Amino acid sequence: MKTLRWTAAAIAAAVALPVAASGATVTGTVKGGKGMRVTAIGLDGTANSAKIKKNGKFSLKVPNSRAKNATLHLLTSTGDYAGPIVIARKKARGYVRITTKTTALGTISKKSGFALVSTAPGKNQYSTSGAVKVNAKSGKPVGAGLLGLVRTGSTAKSSMAREAQGTGGNGGNGGNAGSGGGFGGQQGVNPNSPCGGAVGGDCDQDGVPNSMDVDDNGNLTIDFTDAVSVDTTAKLLTYSDVRPSIQDTLNYNTGATRDSINAFLGSQDLKRPTGLTLAFYYDERTLTGVEPSPALDTVWVQCESSAPWCAPGTSQATVAGMSEYPQILPSVPQFGSVNWSTYTGSVCGARSQPCQPQPANYPAFGFMKSSQQGGPQPQSIWTAFVKPNATDTLGQVNSDSVINLNYRTSPTAAPSTKPIGISPYMVTTPAITQVVANGTTQSLSYPYPADGPGTNDGNGFDLGTAGTLGLTLIPPQRLGLPGEAEQFYTLGGLFYGVTLDRLVVSSGSGGQGSGGGGEQRPNTEAGCAITPVSGVTQRPPATDPQDPWPIIAPMQDTTPTDGPATTVRTVGFTVDVKGCIQKYLPGSPTSGVSVSLSLIATGQPLQNGANRTGVSFSARLP
Repeated sequence: MKTLRWTAAAIAAAVALPVAASGATVTGTVKGGKGMRVTAIGLDGTANSAKIKKNGKFSLKVPNSRAKNATLHLLTSTGDYAGPIVIARKKARGYVRITTKTTALGTISKKSGFALVSTAPGKNQYSTSGAVKVNAKSGKPVGAGLLGLVRTGSTAKSSMAREAQGTGGNGGNGGNAGSGGGFGGQQGVNPNSPCGGAVGGDCDQDGVPNSMDVDDNGNLTIDFTDAVSVDTTAKLLTYSDVRPSIQDTLNYNTGATRDSINAFLGSQDLKRPTGLTLAFYYDERTLTGVEPSPALDTVWVQCESSAPWCAPGTSQATVAGMSEYPQILPSVPQFGSVNWSTYTGSVCGARSQPCQPQPANYPAFGFMKSSQQGGPQPQSIWTAFVKPNATDTLGQVNSDSVINLNYRTSPTAAPSTKPIGISPYMVTTPAITQVVANGTTQSLSYPYPADGPGTNDGNGFDLGTAGTLGLTLIPPQRLGLPGEAEQFYTLGGLFYGVTLDRLVVSSGSGGQGSGGGGEQRPNTEAGCAITPVSGVTQRPPATDPQDPWPIIAPMQDTTPTDGPATTVRTVGFTVDVKGCIQKYLPGSPTSGVSVSLSLIATGQPLQNGANRTGVSFSARLP
């Protein structure tokens, strides 16, 4: 595929630099909008907003650099996304983009999931490009009130064919930088294309900007499971991790309830692997939408009261180090955590050394800064690995709460802001319902006993001399989104794998480095070879030799979209555990040993990881 070269003018148009010069002053009166906010989101995802007064009036100054392609949206008084503002319409086409000449919009009627200008202004005050598909009678954009989870069919396809030039697919022209997919196809992606690098655009023309849309290309596939979206429009996705032990399995179809899921996701128990972790992981090109990107001074988030877990005064969230830099501050032990509301960020150098704090007067809810390992150009990586510790995770950590992602180039520079929504995430784990090992089939029931099979080294699943393990499992679920009928949905299109985490050699088993007994661990995430049985297919091989995901999670669910959790379905495969030991721990014994394994389910690879969930368990080879 031909790599596009962007002119200096095109790059300048995509840069999110604050502008104090002239711009459009947009005014209007939103009926019933007291206390809400009107925000203007540019193609590059940067935004600014104004509060609606008691009388419904607002005045929003939009810099020229943003005004020439921005769309207007409503936020609730607590910071939730309330939908796009349709400025004018013609039959089933809605016009939502302002221009540098946009001024008085007059009366704006607030509807369910959107707002509509009562009397369309003059044609020079709105743009007819970037039109969205609306209901011809009501003027409601098709994605409004649904966070964009709607099939747009030919609209998305024609939009992508017209505007998404230069995308590289999985890995793209840019290849993979680091684990989990790297920067992928961003090189050569048009920074002004709604289906390319423009996170503030609207790829599927459903009215919801990519940065808030959970299904950017309108194919009813959540972005984090969509290979096209994660490599183009969905670069600012957050990703999550939930991986307990088998006795803490949590699945809607094995008895989990909203209360039990909330208790698990919000747990702060440091002795057990429970609780939700959210990861923000961005390189500077991703944050600014520009290559080469200006060097950033600091990155932080700002939340409103609809997301009390990360809002000033109410936050209970903690932030911790990661595998590459486990010590977030000199005063904190490795993988220890600090309150995010007091953390102003840190700068990480050598991996063996603790990260150093940013100045105390820097903004709170900060990020860790480190150097990218590999990649075509040196740049910094900005990360925050956060446990929300919310009392009501399902009610507070959700996709319609707007989180403002802020960055600046120096302590004296005005910040740029990109509003994003938390990506839908897996709120439960896979549930193993059947185990086939050593010639026998064993059905598992829940709640799982604390000392049941697979819960510890002494009670692992017996794999016999063959060393293989057959698993049948129910996929994990996500929370239902606005407009969906069910409370939980079973995820489709996920990737599955089993990793070898630890080998325990009993005394007298021998083997290289065992000393007749002891514990061994692979020096990488050790994905085992898997054979499909039902409901899954082999994942395509990696096009980049450094891409680990086809090894870590080699099976893909053949059901591509999500479905109501009330309908139970399963997938199954067989794992070669003995071969896994021989591959990753050569010379180690394969009899008289116990192994710790992790069943994982993941979405599409993101920049340094993936949305994942799973359960860990024990097995033994006699």
